[in-house]
Amino acid sequence: MKIINNKIFILVFIVGMILALSMGNNNILQSGYSTIPAGTNGIPTDLTVNNIHGSTHHYVFIKAYLTDNHGKPLSNKIIAFNVDSDSNIYIAVTSTSGYALLYYYIYQSSGTYPINAKFQEDQTYSGSTSTSMLTVE
Repeated sequence: MKIINNKIFILVFIVGMILALSMGNNNILQSGYSTIPAGTNGIPTDLTVNNIHGSTHHYVFIKAYLTDNHGKPLSNKIIAFNVDSDSNIYIAVTSTSGYALLYYYIYQSSGTYPINAKFQEDQTYSGSTSTSMLTVE
């Protein structure tokens, strides 16, 4: 099972790197609340991310939900996450129910930090972004 998990991790990592490189560093994430980029011809999407509360040196789940403009969950879509003071980009893939879960380690000190999430447009769907808050106590 460990070999399978490592292969899955490597695959997800490679997909994330390809996504990050193809979009360029400046276009990976944008601040905003459930926006759809102008000028796209794909089916509109809606991305929402939950607010998180946690403590320094603990893990939390950051959950994103991606649907089309009719509320239908979108599966197998890559969501890129970034937490304000963290220079890393994290990725998760949506399930058949449209949820992408990121297991995030909180290293930040007490305070409130924006969580940015982005679904990059593809051949079928328009991209969308969402911002929520991480509150560290």
